[in-house]
Amino acid sequence: MGDALGVFSTIFQPNQVCWTALMLGYVENSQAETALHFFLLMQLEGCSPDVWTLVCVLKACGSSVALRLGRILHEEITSLGFQFQGAVISSLVDFYSRCGSMDEAELVFNSVSRKDAVSWSSLIAGYSRQGDNDRVIQLFEKMCDEGVKPDGVTYVSVLATCSRAGMIEQGKKFF
Repeated sequence: MGDALGVFSTIFQPNQVCWTALMLGYVENSQAETALHFFLLMQLEGCSPDVWTLVCVLKACGSSVALRLGRILHEEITSLGFQFQGAVISSLVDFYSRCGSMDEAELVFNSVSRKDAVSWSSLIAGYSRQGDNDRVIQLFEKMCDEGVKPDGVTYVSVLATCSRAGMIEQGKKFF
């Protein structure tokens, strides 16, 4: 990340794309707190976040379990009108679930009428991480009943749940 920061520091007036790329690099390299620091610097520099910046910062908040900051960010997302965009919904669900706030994750999930595989997978993965095996199976079955095709993340979450809970026959039934 040193090289990336070196290049970034040569940019006269970095835009949202530059800031987001730098922050995402830090998040992807397990340095979420540093990404959050750069988000604050970005705002101090007067650069407004776009939807992808907010998704990146939500990922940093989830990785560092920064529930309070993430809630503030959720308010900003709502004030900017981004709360119904697919990537934002899934990121909010993922953020809240990583912070252990499954009630808030479900509130976000239930706030949209048309749920895609990514939003379902985010919620299912959250319950899987929390060890709520019954809820994982319940949501997976509901997802399938509603005609939404599970993706790879969904299958990994359900298989991990079945394996962890000793639900071998149920796991075989799903696959």
